Amino acid sequence: MTNVTSRLFFVLLGISIPSIIIGRSVLASAVLAAFVCIPFLPDRGEIWARAKGAMSGKCGLLVLFTFVVWIPSLAVSSEPLVSFTTMARSLIYILIAVFLWATLNRNPQMFNGCLITLVASTAVLATLAVIGLLGPSELIGVLRGDGWASVDARRYLKESATSGALLAPVLIWAAVRLRGKWALLCFIAVIDILVIMWVTGNRSAMAGLLAVLIVVGLMYALHKRRMKITALSLLAIVLGGCTIIGWLYFYYNPNYALDPNGLPFPIWLIDPQRQEIWAFSWNAGESNRWFGVGINVINELASAADWNSITKTRNIPLHPHNWAVEIIVETGIVGFAVMLMCIGYNVLRWARGFLASGDPALLAALGVWAAYWASSLFSVSYWSSWLQGSFVVATAVCLAGRQRQVPAPEHPG
Repeated sequence: MTNVTSRLFFVLLGISIPSIIIGRSVLASAVLAAFVCIPFLPDRGEIWARAKGAMSGKCGLLVLFTFVVWIPSLAVSSEPLVSFTTMARSLIYILIAVFLWATLNRNPQMFNGCLITLVASTAVLATLAVIGLLGPSELIGVLRGDGWASVDARRYLKESATSGALLAPVLIWAAVRLRGKWALLCFIAVIDILVIMWVTGNRSAMAGLLAVLIVVGLMYALHKRRMKITALSLLAIVLGGCTIIGWLYFYYNPNYALDPNGLPFPIWLIDPQRQEIWAFSWNAGESNRWFGVGINVINELASAADWNSITKTRNIPLHPHNWAVEIIVETGIVGFAVMLMCIGYNVLRWARGFLASGDPALLAALGVWAAYWASSLFSVSYWSSWLQGSFVVATAVCLAGRQRQVPAPEHPG
């Protein structure tokens, strides 16, 4: 029973993020089912001790402090219960991720099983997704539970492209760690992800991928401190950046009727709808600038639901499509500043750790964070459960795989 539970845990966790291709509910079910396995594992006492130590450390206390600073926004929220449950849900996701990390940490067999499952499931599901995008869309319909029916595959898989940006650095790290046939599957999975991004036209995912290239390339060059590696890293950044920007300028440059002269960014880079939504959101939060208008209620502000005849969207269609605007309006300047402090603390800690040790797990974690925070500047709500869940699980897997805690397999491949 114990061996079965252990295997069930790492299989469920490994398939969780890639299963966004099938649907959000599958992702959530896989993570929750993996979490439920933890009390039945033989080393649950050690897991609890590791999780408790992490929660009581500097990082855990800083996260808790961030949520405490957000509490005053509940007092002015138009929907206090919605704000409270959204905030509590995000905190629960982080706590679950801590326990997932504590379970994989210092358990090489379980960790390697989880990583192999993640690689294999990503390669299989992403390949099926590409076939459905380029061929019969009915395949996507089957995967999404609609039966053999023609569907809008591009719309269904846009969120998969965003999750793919988070998975890309994890897959590259897995290829280095596992090698052999698993490295080949990682390569296939990354190519599939790039195709999904390209075909769905998910620009926020491409922004996340560009951020991965920049952060990982610069960190690797700083660690090696060799002219050749530095030159290759900079070349990769430039080529990747030029490819994405060139695609935006020449291929994805729609002819908007809106006059671009009054907008701060060129419309080929950021569409006018988003720019107008950001501007309205910022102005709508003016009355409660310091502590915000309340979590996850920005679309309830005055005139937020009104139709903008120029951009052909609502002033705020559910959320502002920018996590920074969303957080600063909903939790205020104070809440945003504390959140930035929390993000900065972790990024600097992992960056220093990587530069000192060269541990690729830390570099992968930095890549995941670069993809998440960059892509979320242009896309889904910060409070979106499926993306938050993918983010914290990917982070947990990376941090659990540090070399000094979980050595790479002696006979990979």
